[in-house]
Amino acid sequence: MSFVDAARQLIGRHAGHVPEMASRLARAGIAAGAPVDAEALARVPLLRKSALRDIQAAAPPWGGMLAEGFQPEACFMSPGGIVEPLVPRMVERLAEMLQASGFGAAHTVLNGFSYHYTPAGLLFHGALQRAGCTVLPVGPQNTAMQGEFARALGANAFVGVASHLKILCEQQPDVSIRLAMAGAEPHGDVIRTTLLERHGVRCLDMYGFAEGGIVAATCAEAGALHLHADVLAEVVEPASGETLPGATEGELVVSLDNPGFPLLRFATGDLVDIEARHCACGRHGVLHLLGRADQSARVKGMLLHPSQLRRFLAACSASACHVAVSRVDDRDRIALTVRPAAAALDLERLGAAFREACRLRADRIEIDPGLAVDSCVIEDLRRA
Repeated sequence: MSFVDAARQLIGRHAGHVPEMASRLARAGIAAGAPVDAEALARVPLLRKSALRDIQAAAPPWGGMLAEGFQPEACFMSPGGIVEPLVPRMVERLAEMLQASGFGAAHTVLNGFSYHYTPAGLLFHGALQRAGCTVLPVGPQNTAMQGEFARALGANAFVGVASHLKILCEQQPDVSIRLAMAGAEPHGDVIRTTLLERHGVRCLDMYGFAEGGIVAATCAEAGALHLHADVLAEVVEPASGETLPGATEGELVVSLDNPGFPLLRFATGDLVDIEARHCACGRHGVLHLLGRADQSARVKGMLLHPSQLRRFLAACSASACHVAVSRVDDRDRIALTVRPAAAALDLERLGAAFREACRLRADRIEIDPGLAVDSCVIEDLRRA
C-alpha cells in the first residue's frame, strides 16, 4: 500500500472521532469525507510537541487528540505538563519488534527504564510480557541491588539505557546479561560495541518518542535501524515543513494508525535520513538518526528543552542560564551556569529548582552575571 493510501485510510478511520485531527484537516481545506491526495495531505499542518501544552490547555486533559470515549491503559506526564496516553497498539508494536530481535520466553529481563511519570518503563514491561519474557522491574537506580536481583532470578537480558547497562556490567561482572535493547542517548553505538567486545552483550538500538512509543529497532542480522511496518514516515525541511525527497536529511514526521490515539503528521523534532536500500534482514529502508532539529538535547535518557529552562528561570528568579552537556566516562554530565536577576542565588536552591523543572540533576552549578539577559542556551558538547 502506498504512503498516501495508508494516510487516507488513517484519516477515514479516525477524523470523525478525533477532534484535533478534524480541526487540522479543516485548516487544510479538507472537508469531512473528501478524497485526500498527496497534495492535500501535504497541506495538513504538522502537529509539533511544542504546541501540545497549549492544545491540551484549550481542551483539557487531552486536547481532543484521543478518540471520543476512549480510555487509555495508563497516563503519563512529560516535562511542561504535557499528558501522554499508553494505548494497546504501542505495546503490540513494541512486542513485535522485541520478538523480531530475539526476545522471548527464554529471557528474564531487567527493565532499566523508569516507571514513574514517563512511559518507557510500563511500555516495555507490557511488551516484554506480551513477547513471553519474565520482567524484573528494576528502573535506572541502585546498580548493586540490580546485580543481586539479576543473579537471584537468573536475568539474561536487559532493556533501558546503554550506558546504565555498561556500568552494571562493569560493577557487577558476574551478571549473565547477553541480549539487550537500549536507546534514549547519543553515542550509543560506541557503548554497544564496548558491551559486545568486553562483556559479550548483543545490545540492539531502538528509537521512539512519548506520543508514539517505540517506532524503530535494529534488526538482529545487520544491526540496521528499521521503522516498524505500520509507521508512516515523512522527512521534511524543519523550518518550512516542506516534504523532502529520497534520502535527504530533514526532520522526521510520523503518522500512526493507533486505535484510540492516532497521530497524523506528528513532527518528532529529530533530524534523520532514510536510506532507500534493502537490508540483509530482508527489510527495505534504513533509518539514520542525525540529531535534533531544534535546540533541545537528550540527556541521561530524558529530553531537555529550552521551555523547561524558562520555567527553571521563573522558579528561581534568575534572568539567564546556560547548560553545557558533556560526556565523561560514558556518562552525561550537566554544567549549569545562571545569571541572577537581583538577589544572590543559593546553589542548593538552584539545583532543586533545576531538578523540579527539568527532571535532571546538574553536576556542576556556577553563577555568571555576564550571561546575556533572557538567554536560555543548551550547548551539546557531545556533538563536537
